[in-house]
Amino acid sequence: MDRRRIALGFLAFTLPAVDGAAFTLVEDEVGGSCRKMIAYQSGSGVALDGKHYPGKWGITVPKLFIGDKAVDDPDVLDEIGATFSPPTRRASSVCVETSEIRAAFRAESRVGVIEWEHGRKEDSRCAKEWDRVRNIIRTHEPHHVKDVEDIVADANARVAAHAPIGACAASEAAARQQVARRIVAMLRAEAASIRAKAEAKAKALDVETATMNCKLCEGGLEFKDVTIDCTIPTPKCTVTTGQVIAGRVCGDPTSSPWTITPHYFAKGCNIPPIGTKGDKAFTNDCVAEGSAEEKRRADVFRRFHGAGAGGWMCVYRDGPNPQIVIRNFRMSVCKGPAEQTIVADAQPADCD
Repeated sequence: MDRRRIALGFLAFTLPAVDGAAFTLVEDEVGGSCRKMIAYQSGSGVALDGKHYPGKWGITVPKLFIGDKAVDDPDVLDEIGATFSPPTRRASSVCVETSEIRAAFRAESRVGVIEWEHGRKEDSRCAKEWDRVRNIIRTHEPHHVKDVEDIVADANARVAAHAPIGACAASEAAARQQVARRIVAMLRAEAASIRAKAEAKAKALDVETATMNCKLCEGGLEFKDVTIDCTIPTPKCTVTTGQVIAGRVCGDPTSSPWTITPHYFAKGCNIPPIGTKGDKAFTNDCVAEGSAEEKRRADVFRRFHGAGAGGWMCVYRDGPNPQIVIRNFRMSVCKGPAEQTIVADAQPADCD
């Protein structure tokens, strides 16, 4: 996948939750910078089973079962049982009544959490800050799982202690069918209550949230030894000029200024070494790869190529292992491709 985009992947495994409740954990893997990760979380939000939850770091989605069948499965009736007291007669009707109802709800919870692949050293301030936020997320969601388990347990206790359900009809079989429908209606009401209570509990618990301090991830980046050149053939010899550049930034790489350190050179046609006297550092910027500004600048360079002009720009490629792309638009007198592209790894740099 293109490294400038947020990369998404999904890993699922089952973990014990609070007080022994179990759930399936699905990691929504997000790459890119801290700010892009935050934009993903606050925008589309964590993804679980193809659905996004805007503004969420994590999400708990319980699925309700009776026995081995989902509550909305037409065959769920196979999981419901009842014991009847001996039938009685009332005038021309046969009456039946339950002495026991056998139906147990259970929930299977799937928990989705954002997992940021930051690519930083484990002892860095950025990694430690993410570990703090990650721990909040991963200790928060199991409480949702536990809440659902408690609500289901309460519902099962009510079902087990439910008052006898009875009906009278022309035959015992018809009376039992009426009782079965009433049991199903009671269980459906319990299922709706479980869902409503779980949603209310989740809403109350979700006043808690996590805040990631991205400033701790904006230490510094640098690149070195990028050579841009122009080879100009003449009738008698060939001249190659250019510069070897290095760059360094402290802060966000697409909004903070970069210090560019050049070393200019020229060779061929018996040109003497030019030394380092003119190698003065200057301030430049880097634009985000794929941005409208990158396209605008590239269009400007190409438009003036016919007039003989040239120049270069710095492009930041985001990702767990960020890179710098130097796009050098050569003058029209230069031999070779009109655009020279060099990719360099952006290494972490210490900043005061």
